[in-house]
Amino acid sequence: MTSASPRTYAPRIPREEAERRIVESAIELLRSGDFSEVSSRKIAERAGVHAPTIARYFGSMTGLFAVVAHELAERNLTAFPDAINEVVNDSDLMLRSRLVAWCLFHGASPELFMTSRATPGGRSLLQRQEGFAKVSPRTTAAITEISRFAFEGFAIMGQTHEFSPEQLADTLALIQEIRRHLPEVERSLGWDQPSTA
Repeated sequence: MTSASPRTYAPRIPREEAERRIVESAIELLRSGDFSEVSSRKIAERAGVHAPTIARYFGSMTGLFAVVAHELAERNLTAFPDAINEVVNDSDLMLRSRLVAWCLFHGASPELFMTSRATPGGRSLLQRQEGFAKVSPRTTAAITEISRFAFEGFAIMGQTHEFSPEQLADTLALIQEIRRHLPEVERSLGWDQPSTA
């Protein structure tokens, strides 16, 4: 009879550390190319965990990708609160927008990717406007949404258009000038007056 050596197990990783490793590994793999090539097996291998850990902690790959999208937004939107040209050129925010679009295309619920103005990144977006001109919360929310739609559209579709660096610079300069003149636009819309409702 041959004696088999006892089976050894890797030490258990605390949940918080495992989640952090999984999210970081997913980001690294997503940066490297085709989203459809990123599998739970590859992420788990890179993170040093077992593949079922992803389903146990995140529910599914879509659940993991939702956490990744929120992480990319939060860490980058709080990093530079007033430089719109840095936001447009930020590779992580571009990755986030493309990842969300890819997940939605593949049937993920939009609710998984909704952002909130109550998060640090959301507050940072709203505070950016204060650096340009003081306007009402209604106007601030509207220009923030316009800016987000423009950025996300650029992140997703920008490669399908001929868009020179000069055109990008012109676009950013125009957006900044519009933001500086929002008090006048707000007055013309009557948004500077308290609501009578």
